[in-house]
Amino acid sequence: MKSRLFAPMLASLLLVAGAALAGSLEDATDAFKRKDYAEAMRLTRPVAEKGDAVAQYDMGLFYDQGLGVPEDNAEAARWYRLAADQGDSDAQYNLAIMYSAGEGVPKSDAEAVRLYRLAAAQGDLEALFNLATHLDNGRGVPEDNVEAARLYREAADAGQAKAQANLGILYLKGEGVDKNPEEGVRWLRKAADQGLPGAQANLSICYERGEGVAKDAVKAYAWQKLAVANFEPTDKRLKNAQSDLAELAARLTPAQLARGDALAETWSHGKGS
Repeated sequence: MKSRLFAPMLASLLLVAGAALAGSLEDATDAFKRKDYAEAMRLTRPVAEKGDAVAQYDMGLFYDQGLGVPEDNAEAARWYRLAADQGDSDAQYNLAIMYSAGEGVPKSDAEAVRLYRLAAAQGDLEALFNLATHLDNGRGVPEDNVEAARLYREAADAGQAKAQANLGILYLKGEGVDKNPEEGVRWLRKAADQGLPGAQANLSICYERGEGVAKDAVKAYAWQKLAVANFEPTDKRLKNAQSDLAELAARLTPAQLARGDALAETWSHGKGS
């Protein structure tokens, strides 16, 4: 489960808790940095129990990640909820993920959507992206590709790579937006240039088929090679990418393969596509 990092609490404590508690939270932050999680948690708990939202979020994180304490999703959710109810966007995001996965709480896509909306309204791009995917797939909310595209675009304009990739797919398919393969490729390239393997694999397919871009087997090979290099070993898409790469390579001459390898090397360093 993806969750955010330990939040530095000193700034908020100076406003609400006075010098003594602020000092204890400064010590907690120092303990966390040196990976003494049990001590960090000990110092954080009394501040969280006094109602500080950031400290409550951090208590959730300790239990969520099993830092200084055995992992306990239910207890993590309890602390995240306390912080989320006070408007902490990181807690809202993490609690939404827990509801989406049914970890520590009953699975509820509707509740996940509600929490993603709250976090997204505070400018959280990951929450905005996840909200868009729920709308795109009709999870916890009626399917609405038009609204999903609007939210993807908002996150994509801010540089969120996964939103750029999904927006590109919508343009390629004509779902929620007018079909525009060239625009789809443009957004896929933005995500691919950020190293997103799924976007790189899809961009390879576009070059292979000549969809939204001139057919180019060498560029198709180069993008697929990058995708294979960037997929996590546990990603189910890796096997397909490896198979596609092998098929593309079999159709290229040695000179073309050398050009494709050179392009992949150049693009892997963010030197343009």
